Amino acid sequence: MRIRESGMPGVELWRTFFDPARIIDKLGIGASNKHVVEFGCGYGTFTIPTARCISGRVSTFDLDRQMLDHAKEAARLAAVDNIEYLEADFFDAAEVLGAESADYVMLFNILHGENPRELLEIAYTLLVAGGKAGIIHWNYDPDTPRGPPMAIRPRPEALAEVAAAAGFEVSDRLELPPYHYGFMLTRNN
Repeated sequence: MRIRESGMPGVELWRTFFDPARIIDKLGIGASNKHVVEFGCGYGTFTIPTARCISGRVSTFDLDRQMLDHAKEAARLAAVDNIEYLEADFFDAAEVLGAESADYVMLFNILHGENPRELLEIAYTLLVAGGKAGIIHWNYDPDTPRGPPMAIRPRPEALAEVAAAAGFEVSDRLELPPYHYGFMLTRNN
């Protein structure tokens, strides 16, 4: 299933919107992680820095072969080799990887789809007990330079409610300036 498209700018512009290392650190991704799953690799903006800082592997899902190829080439140039590229639907993630197979799931700029709860439930299924999921999304502000249209852009309060309904314990909202907010989620059982 494709998430409602919000348009992907060129890689050079895309990189100006984030400080990946700071966001990854703030969302608790680090050396203790053995298996991180990413829903949507895009250009590898978060894939590669995550792979560099963890002790295991990153499994990244994307339906867009061009995005997977771009991320794969960027990882090759960065000499990062602990990434598994999966051209598959997010909704098949548990079937592909197995339930309770990951200790972290990244849902970055992806929950503007028609059914974010379903994606969060899949993330929950992938996680071991005590596993974490990180959410980042564009601020609910029409003045951000990018992001999905306001009509489909999720409000932070709504995402927190949906994550709780999917079974997660939800952290306080994290500010990820200049254009994002986030939450860290925990699977308790």
